[in-house]
Amino acid sequence: MLTMWPINVRPEKPNYLFPKYGTLERIVLARPVKEEYTLPKSPEDVFELLSELPEGFAKQFQFGLGLHWENRFICEAVASLPGISILYLHGGGSTFDAKIDPPFFIMGLGRYQELRKEIARASARHQRAAREEKEILAHQWLLHAADKEAFPRKRRKLRPDAIAEMAGVGGAQTKLSKRDRISVVKLVNENAEESQANLAPSYHYISRQICRRSKSAEQQSKQNSYCIWPDCGKRVSIQPAFPQSILSMAKRLLTGRRRFAMPT
Repeated sequence: MLTMWPINVRPEKPNYLFPKYGTLERIVLARPVKEEYTLPKSPEDVFELLSELPEGFAKQFQFGLGLHWENRFICEAVASLPGISILYLHGGGSTFDAKIDPPFFIMGLGRYQELRKEIARASARHQRAAREEKEILAHQWLLHAADKEAFPRKRRKLRPDAIAEMAGVGGAQTKLSKRDRISVVKLVNENAEESQANLAPSYHYISRQICRRSKSAEQQSKQNSYCIWPDCGKRVSIQPAFPQSILSMAKRLLTGRRRFAMPT
């Protein structure tokens, strides 16, 4: 196996020449499947050995070894675990295990490579979003300000599946401000032309979610309620909170009643 002790080599940092990732002191690479690592006997052998490190690793010892800066989140996440001081990478590209075995955190190289690629994609999305925002700012402050009719205001385009990822089914509830809730309603209205056939699965899912909440809602005031399903005869109070208000508004949209009030 190959063991490295990543250190911070920036003299201006308080942890100069100390472990780069805090309590994570070592990164261990299991020996390759085909052949073992060759013990270096010269500086040139060391350079050659480092050049064979997996993609995403720093391959120049002058920078303290470890992972590239953009992949530091991997080591920082492992370092946040109590009692873990060694990251152990093993296997080939088809190995995806992740295991806590103090003082080791064991990770398959396949999982490492996929995580590294996901981090790279996230960085690319951020860069594209920042470039788009800068272009829009320049447009608003210059072209739109000079001639509002010829150059109407622009707004950022919402990336496909962005709302689905933000909602994070099964995760923590997303807190929405009043302005956010109004924007969500506006987005639903703008996409109302999609055929009801394509929305049928969502229609039934939303209906089930609403009916599930209807039992407790029956005890609330009927003044702020309406029939949410023609055959069930139950009524649900409209609340400003997400996601119940969004489910109610989506239900009204999918059943053809596209006019509804903005959340308060």
